[in-house]
Amino acid sequence: MLTPEDIQFIKDNRLEITANRTVTITAQRVTQSGKHPITGEPIETTEPVTFEVVLKDIDSLRSGERSTVEGIELQSDDILVSFFADADLTNITDFEYKGKTYRFVAIDERGIGQTNRFEVIARLVR
Repeated sequence: MLTPEDIQFIKDNRLEITANRTVTITAQRVTQSGKHPITGEPIETTEPVTFEVVLKDIDSLRSGERSTVEGIELQSDDILVSFFADADLTNITDFEYKGKTYRFVAIDERGIGQTNRFEVIARLVR
């Protein structure tokens, strides 16, 4: 059985486990900066935010299999992105990596005993 100390050990070693596997991505955080004076619609602005993440191709798609994760049918350009547990993903839907834009399709909390990362399925937009 896992003890609270085991869970903390796993969480504390996350940086070591992901060493030399992380890449930097730039995401856009959408914030509401007011309302349009005539229409009353929200005025949204974006600000760039960078994250250190672990990116993985979804291997089952290479063999031509049809796969679903969290009820979402995966496409050939989809990738799996692991964010550290302290990442604030509030109001972030898109990010750029190697000149390509990806959009969040699903976000799932992962970890044993407590959240130590967020796994995101991201789909190529352009």
